[in-house]
Amino acid sequence: MGICLYLGMGAGDFGNTCKATGEGSEKARGCHKIRSAVWDADAFYRPASGQGSFYHKPVDYLAIVLYESGRPLAQIVKDLDVMMNVSEFIPS
Repeated sequence: MGICLYLGMGAGDFGNTCKATGEGSEKARGCHKIRSAVWDADAFYRPASGQGSFYHKPVDYLAIVLYESGRPLAQIVKDLDVMMNVSEFIPS
């Protein structure tokens, strides 16, 4: 829903699916591709069973910031991978 609001579109029938048409559709596709990359990277942990619902806004907001950076999707995916594996670079 956060991305839909950012794009100035109404929410679709299924949570974070936006009704993207016209000019906004290209921007919506770009945001959703990046959002999928953030989701796939597991950048934000999902609660264990019985801990409550997952809060989607951090995923949406990170996707919006990464989209606005103007960087290519391949670079964003690479940077997300580095971010998720940063512990490998911290000396023990």
